[in-house]
Amino acid sequence: MTLDSGATCTGVDAQGNKVYSYNHGKIFSGNHNSLSSTSAGFYLSKDGLSIGSKFSVDDDGILNATNVNLSGVINVSGTGGSKIGNWMVNEDNLYGSHRASNNLWYDITIGSNGNLFARQWASGVTPHVPATEDVDYTTLWSINSDGTVNFKNLTANVAGLLGGWTIDGNKLYSGTLKLNGGSSPSIEVGSDVTLTPADGIVANKGKFGNAFDISTNSFGNANVSMANLNSGTIQLNNSTIKLTGSTGEIICKKITIPSGGSIQIDSKDVALKGTTYSITMSGTADLQTGAWSGSTTLTL
Repeated sequence: MTLDSGATCTGVDAQGNKVYSYNHGKIFSGNHNSLSSTSAGFYLSKDGLSIGSKFSVDDDGILNATNVNLSGVINVSGTGGSKIGNWMVNEDNLYGSHRASNNLWYDITIGSNGNLFARQWASGVTPHVPATEDVDYTTLWSINSDGTVNFKNLTANVAGLLGGWTIDGNKLYSGTLKLNGGSSPSIEVGSDVTLTPADGIVANKGKFGNAFDISTNSFGNANVSMANLNSGTIQLNNSTIKLTGSTGEIICKKITIPSGGSIQIDSKDVALKGTTYSITMSGTADLQTGAWSGSTTLTL
């Protein structure tokens, strides 16, 4: 029997059922008589092999299978590697690229060395090898095998965690430290310290350098204090000199001005009143020309 002559040969089982047919260089079973047939059975010819509707290999080596389980080493050969879907595979990388609506090419590469990166190619440039960074393409982001992460533009989610920081919309905070973004940016440290572009540093407590303490509506140390600065007082050396904003007074326990002649005022109170423009003194004023004692009021 010369099968290449075009003769048809049919195989049957012991019960006389047709098992396979041979016709013009094709071996097939049932009605599965072509590579693309979806009927049950098998097909074998010079254009490929297929089994049912879920497996086929054509004469170009293209494999189509619904489910594939592979084990061992998968070797990739050929110039430029091979393809898995739209991904290129070579010995070192898994690589995919596409042309976006802006007509620029973008690609992503997963390297066997543990590096992962994405690139944007220059206008009019198609992805190619070798290529020069900042001439042919720009790296948009990369994750290296040593853990180094680089992003040209990074937009974090509106919620979640970034290390030990919590993301909440345009806020980023950790413990009592909060960074506020948006149209009114600020930095908050607890409820007592706030830094804003408009107001600078607003603090209800803390220290200014090592010498001054800050508390609610007051600022100072043992020798200098300022309280309620809108209409409050400034005191020097525990009220030896007091400037009061509410009454417009300067109150002193003692004033001494030496130099040639001198003015010395020893008194419980010396007041300069802005509302009446008067100087009230009690005690002794020692001038070069003599002594001045008693209570004196000078109205200007």
